[in-house]
Amino acid sequence: MRVLIDTDVVLDLMLKRPAFFADAFALWQAGDQGRYQRYIAAITPINAFYVARKFMDLASARQAIGELLGNVTVCVIDGNVLSAAHSSAMTDFEDAVQVEAARVAGIDILVTRNTSDYQLAPMTVLTPAEFLARLNQPSATPPPES
Repeated sequence: MRVLIDTDVVLDLMLKRPAFFADAFALWQAGDQGRYQRYIAAITPINAFYVARKFMDLASARQAIGELLGNVTVCVIDGNVLSAAHSSAMTDFEDAVQVEAARVAGIDILVTRNTSDYQLAPMTVLTPAEFLARLNQPSATPPPES
């Protein structure tokens, strides 16, 4: 199962945001256990670094981004993705870019804390807690990897 992790969840993990870290960490661990395939949009490390630099030193921010990149598959953002996002009915361009990158990559589920921003997404959109609950259901057997 291919899962795109939104920038907000990546930042929850990187910055250990108290209200959101537990779910972000559990989500990450499930990926480490091979229970799903982790994806991010190409814009995520850029935005995450920009925000993280406000809360940590340069070396720590660079290390966090390096670890992120070593543990995910990055969905490509090219001219076609940007054009499709620009033509999208979604009001937030950055969110539309992530959705289009996810669509092109064949993403099954997009995990974000801001589900209302993704109401027009063509894939299932869940919060980290909702995704973890679905993943932990006894009948939730992930499809074979393609």
